[in-house]
Amino acid sequence: MNGSVRQSAPTRGFTLIEVVVALAILAVSLTVFLEVQASSMANAARARDLTVATLLARSKMIDIEQHIVSEGFTSGDVDEEGKFSEEGHEEIAWHYTVSEVELDLSSLDGLMSKLSGGDDKDQGAMPGQMAGMIGGLAGSLQGLTTQMGQSLRAVELTVSWPAGAPKKESIHVHAIVTREDFGQGAGSSGAASATNPTQLTPASPTTSTTPNTTPKSP
Repeated sequence: MNGSVRQSAPTRGFTLIEVVVALAILAVSLTVFLEVQASSMANAARARDLTVATLLARSKMIDIEQHIVSEGFTSGDVDEEGKFSEEGHEEIAWHYTVSEVELDLSSLDGLMSKLSGGDDKDQGAMPGQMAGMIGGLAGSLQGLTTQMGQSLRAVELTVSWPAGAPKKESIHVHAIVTREDFGQGAGSSGAASATNPTQLTPASPTTSTTPNTTPKSP
């Protein structure tokens, strides 16, 4: 009796080209995945920095307003800078300027002079009543300018932090600090206070990348 011999089909493996293609696909996939993860982490870190900087800017603006009020709206400009070391953020710096709010009336003076006939020889002198009205308006505007200088202060605050050498990011805050008695007449005696809310400019359009230097006043 003759026995039959069975032969199994040979097992086919992967070719070198198939292995190389598979490794290439894996490498590309891992690269994209790592880039997405790195971008997510960078965005999360930036959002954290913006949040911390915004809170510190609000706190600093409150301190500036209280300082202006306590000093009694003294004349002259202020320009100071420093870091949030006491708050535990040595890497975040601040810089602010305080200036008087001024109203330029030079163009109005020329217009009133022209209306009153002072610059035009062809025009006769204005009637006394009209000249008196123009003079009263000029006096009122001058009084308003004086009151604004005594009762309004413009504050510009910049908070900056490192965003990877040699770059920095920053946010800018603009506010007007007013006396409580502003607009009630020169003879009013009201306590000084900051009546306007602190306004933070949106982070996206105002965030700027600057060289690794301390901010300078505009």
